[in-house]
Amino acid sequence: MTIKYVIPARLSSQRLPRKPLLLIAGKPMICHVFDRIIESGVDASNVFVATDDQEVVDAISGFGLNVVLTSVDHQSGTDRIYEVSQKLNWSDDQVIINVQGDEPLIPIQLLAEFKEFVSISKSPVNTVCTKLSSQEDFLSRNVVKVVLSDLGNALYFSRANIPCDREDPTSYRFARKHIGIYSYTVNSLRDFIKKQSSELELIEKLEQLRFLSNEVSIGVLEYSGVVTRGVDTAEDYLFVKTIIEG
Repeated sequence: MTIKYVIPARLSSQRLPRKPLLLIAGKPMICHVFDRIIESGVDASNVFVATDDQEVVDAISGFGLNVVLTSVDHQSGTDRIYEVSQKLNWSDDQVIINVQGDEPLIPIQLLAEFKEFVSISKSPVNTVCTKLSSQEDFLSRNVVKVVLSDLGNALYFSRANIPCDREDPTSYRFARKHIGIYSYTVNSLRDFIKKQSSELELIEKLEQLRFLSNEVSIGVLEYSGVVTRGVDTAEDYLFVKTIIEG
């Protein structure tokens, strides 16, 4: 089955408003995310931007992107992606990869490896992690960590510094950083939408915990390459802009 890609985009980000349309090398940032997906070997006809704002549609329509206008009432990008699947009449077993619209430097190799991983995974939901590279990230509440089972599935996601080495609590040698790219089947998205937000999801502010709270398996690809940070703040934007334009 052909895998579909959806890039959620909204203008009302609290930390960096209007970030999907911030210009980098003369193009809106979200267009660079689209470019990375295409460079990984994906046909452009299988990539869609999901947005709730006509301004986004107007701004990127000249760059060859497929855009789906969705409801303004969605609480998350996952809800928005499910609406896209319904508007485009995708089957229940259709696999969708969700690539965040604020990752213009997402590695092409990561995208290619994840596509291969998803194609053979037995889990209805999949995501990516990488080894943590600093104690600062390990202790940061802004860096989400994931603990894996021996079979490579997610046991838990947290903003806390996990797993904790009792002999050396500041050690991060066993820790893995979560990378926010996901795959789902349409059916698993439907089940997700029907479920109430779990208590763990609400306190951690991590919606993937809704899957785990309902015992839905999440397969995790361990990526060994370097992942440059996404764009959450004005500082991140200038950092990424300098790299791409330089």
